[in-house]
Amino acid sequence: MNKIIISSLLLLISPSLVSASLNKTTEESTSQTVVTSGSNIFNDTTTETVSTSTLTTEIIKEYSYDSQQNAETDTSNSQSLIMETTNETIEQPIPPTTKPAITVTKKAKHSATIVPKQETQSSNKTGTTKTNVTTTTIKKMANSTSTTPNTKKVVKKTNTPPQGKYYAFNRYVTVLKGKTNTWQNFNWVKKYDNAKIANKTYLAKGYYKHQNGTTYYSLYNNKGTWMGYISAGAIQQASGAQGKYFAYNKYVTVLKGKNNTWQNFNWVKKFNNTKVANNSYLAKGYYNHANGSTYYSLYNNKGTWMGYIKASATKPTPPKAAPIKETNFAKLKEKTPTYSASMSKKFEQAVNNYRQSKKRYVLPIKSSLQTTAKKEASKNTNTNYLKWTANHGRDGISTTFTIIGATNEKKAVEKCLSNFKNSPQHNKNLLDANRQYTASFGGAVYVMKTTINGTPVYQFVFNGYFGTNY
Repeated sequence: MNKIIISSLLLLISPSLVSASLNKTTEESTSQTVVTSGSNIFNDTTTETVSTSTLTTEIIKEYSYDSQQNAETDTSNSQSLIMETTNETIEQPIPPTTKPAITVTKKAKHSATIVPKQETQSSNKTGTTKTNVTTTTIKKMANSTSTTPNTKKVVKKTNTPPQGKYYAFNRYVTVLKGKTNTWQNFNWVKKYDNAKIANKTYLAKGYYKHQNGTTYYSLYNNKGTWMGYISAGAIQQASGAQGKYFAYNKYVTVLKGKNNTWQNFNWVKKFNNTKVANNSYLAKGYYNHANGSTYYSLYNNKGTWMGYIKASATKPTPPKAAPIKETNFAKLKEKTPTYSASMSKKFEQAVNNYRQSKKRYVLPIKSSLQTTAKKEASKNTNTNYLKWTANHGRDGISTTFTIIGATNEKKAVEKCLSNFKNSPQHNKNLLDANRQYTASFGGAVYVMKTTINGTPVYQFVFNGYFGTNY
C-alpha cells in the first residue's frame, strides 16, 4: 500500500474546497485569504494516501511588503510568502468527513493573500508530510505582517534655559534714568542700581530673547568689566561710542591748556585750545562717552558751532544777570515801607568794594543771609518814619537815616557806607578778616516816602548779615 493510485480522489474532495482553490486568484487583489483546518481532523492511522502523475496541486502564498522594502522575498523565513509545489506528487491525508474548509476573508490596508507558517514533520518510513496549521500561528503572522506605521511621537528633551539663545550685538547703548537695574543672572539677582549706571554709555556685546517676552542686553564698560544684563526698554541705542545726546543749554568757559575742540568722535581736531581758551560758549548739549568722559557741544554768541570739548576742560560761566530796575522814589506809595532789590544789590557790592580797598577778601553773597537781612530790616520799619530803628542780631550790622528832598539809590548807598565807616564797631565788622566769623554776606534795604508840606522825605534802613563757620 505504499503508493496506490486512486482515481476517485477528486470525488472525495469537497466541492467547496475546489471552489475555494479556483477563486484564490480573484480574491488575492482585494482580500487576505487564510485557510485553516482544525487540528487533528486528519487521522494518520486511517488515512490512505494516493499518488497520481496527473494530479498537480499548486499552493501559492503571496505577501506584499511595504513599498519601501522593494517586495523582497525570503523563503527561509517564517514569514515566507511564496511556496510552490509544481508537478510534484504529494501525499495528502483524506479527511474522514466532507466538512468544508473554512475561508476567512480579512481586509487589510495592503491587499495580500497570507498562508500561515507550516510546521512539517517527515517520516523516513512513509515519507508522509504533515501540515499543522493553528489559529495561534495565524494571529502571530497577522501581527508580524502589519504594515501600519508607528505613529507615536518621540518628544525630544532639550536643556534650553529660559533666557534662550545668545545673539551677538556689539553696539553702544545708553542706560536711561529710571527704576531699571542690571541683573547678575536670570534668577534676578541685582548687580547694579539704576542710579549707578543711568545716563552712561556701554557696549552691548550680545542679547537674549527671554521666554518672558523681554530682550536683555549684556553690558560692558570701557575697561571690559561686565556690568550685567538689562532689559531693552531701559536703554537707548546710540550711533557710536559717544552715546545718547542730552540737552544742556548752559554757558561754560574753556580753560587754558591742552584740550582742543573736536569735529567728531573720531577725534578730528576742529580748533586749537589757544583759539577757544578763556572764552565763554553756550553748551547746547552733551554726550556721556563710553570712554568715561562727558563732551559738550559748544556754540559761540553768533550761533557758530565750535566743536566738542571735554567737560573737564571747562568751568561754568554764570549767566549774565538781568539788570535790576532801580527804585523810582517819586512813585513810591506814601508812608508804605518798600523793599528795594536793586538798592540791596548795590549795598552788597559797596561792602565788597570797601573790603577790597582795604585788602580784604571778597565775601560770597548767600541767599540765605539775604533772607535773614530782609526779615531784620522789615522789623525796623514803621509807617511813621520817625520810629524806624537800627536793631540787628549778633552777626549783623544795621543803620537807618533820612534824606530830605530828591535823591537816588547811589546817594542812599553812599550815605549808608559813610554811617558804617564813622562807627568804629560797624567799621570793624565790615573789615573783619576772620573767616570763622566773616565767611559770607547778605544785605537788604527798605525805603519809605513821606511828603511833608510838599517836600518828600525818604527814610532808609540798611541791614547786613555775615555768615559764620561755627
